Amino acid sequence: MSGSELKELEKYGRITLYAAQKERKELLKKLLKCTNANNLSEAVFQALSFYVELADKKFKNNLLTRSKGMWADNPEIDQALNELAQGWEEWRNKS
Repeated sequence: MSGSELKELEKYGRITLYAAQKERKELLKKLLKCTNANNLSEAVFQALSFYVELADKKFKNNLLTRSKGMWADNPEIDQALNELAQGWEEWRNKS
């Protein structure tokens, strides 16, 4: 996002999407259908929320898979990883 777009978002609470290409228009139409949203803005935010949640879960699962392999026999690993995930979530919410 450019500096002017960030200013627009901060000042007016909005951003501009450019969808002049046929493919983008079709994608936005599909998005409206998939989300059953009342308007395009709501559809975009539903899709963004879904994507961010999915990416976050994928990151956490990847971290868990990589980490647990080293300590698979340790019965306290699940608790430690949950505490780590909670710490990251608290840090993310402070940002």
